[in-house]
Amino acid sequence: MMTLPRHLSRWLSIAGLAGAAAAALAACGPPPPPVAPPAPPPPAPSASISKPAATAYNRDRDPMSASYDHEKNPFTQLIMARMWVVVARLEAGDDTPRMAAAKEALDESQGKVASVAEPCARAARSALDWASATKQSLERRYLNSVDLLGEQNIGTKVVDAEVTVLRDEIDVLERRMKTCPKQYFGPEDQ
Repeated sequence: MMTLPRHLSRWLSIAGLAGAAAAALAACGPPPPPVAPPAPPPPAPSASISKPAATAYNRDRDPMSASYDHEKNPFTQLIMARMWVVVARLEAGDDTPRMAAAKEALDESQGKVASVAEPCARAARSALDWASATKQSLERRYLNSVDLLGEQNIGTKVVDAEVTVLRDEIDVLERRMKTCPKQYFGPEDQ
């Protein structure tokens, strides 16, 4: 009896399995007719370095919108809306859906603040505290961003614009509360 080399016998057994599979498929009937090739996908918008591909704006995914919507204090909402407008202008430009959403939030928050007639409202004091703490945090972030990325980086410019908005809003709140009685402020403010 003749013994086949090991690799040859393995090859023949695999070939036998393939033949059995082909016979089983043949028993099922003729192969289906070929289908037409799929239509080519529509061309994607081209992007370049100067003009990236446009993506649809989704307010639900905008972190500025989420912060604004979550805030209950009308004075803090106003500050956030002003920051949102500045950031949208820098990142997306005017006449964009993001800018429209930011301006809508600004109009809404201005109406809410105008309805608070009391200059010494606790909400104003709370917003002032929040704005001061946020400004300090953003000033540190700005300095780190300048060191790491430079002043011309869009991220650095955004943080700088946010700090500027906060400075202006802190000044407005301080002027609003200038006539407030001493007991309005806590012991740390006197």
